[in-house]
Amino acid sequence: VLNDSRIIKRFKTSRLLSNGIYCTIDSLKIVNDTTMQITLTIQNQNDFNQYVPDPDKMGISIFNAFGTVILYDIETNEHNSTKTDFWVTSEWNFSMSDLSLVKKMDKITYKYVSPVYKPIKKGLYNCGFMIDNNRHFLPFPIPINREDGKVWVGYHYTPFKRMMVE
Repeated sequence: VLNDSRIIKRFKTSRLLSNGIYCTIDSLKIVNDTTMQITLTIQNQNDFNQYVPDPDKMGISIFNAFGTVILYDIETNEHNSTKTDFWVTSEWNFSMSDLSLVKKMDKITYKYVSPVYKPIKKGLYNCGFMIDNNRHFLPFPIPINREDGKVWVGYHYTPFKRMMVE
């Protein structure tokens, strides 16, 4: 049903279809066994501007609660991820100052260094990036419709290529 062309066409003609955002991990480097350097691009696939979480504005620890890089060890099936010392709850004072505007059909790239929960061991990993801007808040704490765009509220997971850590 989600990919039914009739439904998609009706949403498009009613201007109710939102293509959301698309994320890519441009590069992922192991700095040491407890730190990764991440270059991430978020692309707005809509014909309207969207506000997205910004690691520079909200800080890496808080951003990692919204956008998480996950490493899956292929041999052991263990996983590791970027670390947050902050658990986002509905009481958190989420505001527009935590977000950046991505203009329609444009993209924004972030490069940041993040700690991980446990030491990264040698091995082969499947990697991915998950971003979720709404699971912490019910109801969402700020107005979604803004004068110059909308606050992105959604979930996106993007896989990254396998990575060998030596």
